[in-house]
Amino acid sequence: MTGSLDLTLLSGALSGARFGHRIFHFSSADSTNDRALDLMEAGEPEGTLVIAEGQTRGRGRRERSWHSPRGLGIYATLILRPRVTAWPGTRST
Repeated sequence: MTGSLDLTLLSGALSGARFGHRIFHFSSADSTNDRALDLMEAGEPEGTLVIAEGQTRGRGRRERSWHSPRGLGIYATLILRPRVTAWPGTRST
């Protein structure tokens, strides 16, 4: 690994952006998805970014899992809180 993620640089690049006002950074995490779910339950707002430089139990769509070695990438989950009243194709009564 050549170096660690520069959070000051990242925060500066995201200033004024819709997302990334709050960033939770982990050098290693079990899963950024799991960390984001915990943060959502604790009330973190939409746009909160959870990043890790490595994951031991990463998971994604359809519960696919993987190991993400530290230093080979940046793994991230973004908290979204969409305001959806009904799914497309459904009728409200």
